[in-house]
Amino acid sequence: MLLRIFNNKNRLLQFLLIALTSSSLFFLPISIAPSKGFNPLYDIFLNIIGNNQVIISIIFILLITIPIILTQYFAVLFGIIQRNYFHFFFLAPLLIFSNANAWTLNPTLFALLFFVIGVANLFQLNRIENPIVISSTAFIFSISSLFYSLFIWNVLLIIVALFIFREFKFREFLMVIGSFVLPYIYIFTWYFVDDVLLIKWNEFINQLFDFSFNLSLNNSYLQIAFAILITALIFFLIISIMSSLRNKLIQIREYIIFFLVTFFFSIFLLFIAGNNTPYQIMIIQFLIAFLYSVHLSDNRPSWYHDIIIILLISHNIFSLFYA
Repeated sequence: MLLRIFNNKNRLLQFLLIALTSSSLFFLPISIAPSKGFNPLYDIFLNIIGNNQVIISIIFILLITIPIILTQYFAVLFGIIQRNYFHFFFLAPLLIFSNANAWTLNPTLFALLFFVIGVANLFQLNRIENPIVISSTAFIFSISSLFYSLFIWNVLLIIVALFIFREFKFREFLMVIGSFVLPYIYIFTWYFVDDVLLIKWNEFINQLFDFSFNLSLNNSYLQIAFAILITALIFFLIISIMSSLRNKLIQIREYIIFFLVTFFFSIFLLFIAGNNTPYQIMIIQFLIAFLYSVHLSDNRPSWYHDIIIILLISHNIFSLFYA
């Protein structure tokens, strides 16, 4: 079966299948998404990058592949996924590129890279007693939010982690807030010097409290069917992972619980994302791919797994060439 390829040591076949899945990266034109809301670091990037299509494509490929590789590496390192299971390399691009907005160089890709690094750093909380871990994680999360403003709410995930991984201490809570706010102090100090503080502050407040949902399926039967498939897959993965938690080591159980909390929180953010709603869906699809990989690491792939994959591939092909 298709997914069993990623359970064995046939690296050549795995590479060919992943390359085939991602091959469209090298043939489809990549555009640059405009900044929506308060994304100061992404705005700086837009001012620097110019219109060189080769450079845009290279940066795009790097921003897609590096978070996927890092996530797989850290998942194996922390024991969440078994060492020789590489489903995520196949599932992540498959699910991410089921979203039409994925074919743009957008702020979500930059934020996702820092978010993955931040989560890996956060997982050290139940291994070492070092306040630097908390401060550095909050700082990294803050940087990600300066690329993609909706990620400012991810500071709440650090606070949740303090409850999951160790005994909560108010001193550590203050460290999180202080470290997270620090890059914003730098940014707004620069705006003050540049005499645009009031304008940027209004942009920041408007984005922070833009609690709206901006997504339409355009009455497309393809999109409706895909939404139903993804919803069913989400329920299936959550039930499967929750039922297998009791068989995990306590430490690994805590990691998976944190990812489930992150996933539910990402869905919540979807409904307050405003103009960033299509980009937030990319984050959710990335997390679905990860949860699917965790599920496959614990369960032998069966015929219904392959049916799901075939449906996802069919959706992507149809969307690329016919939608």
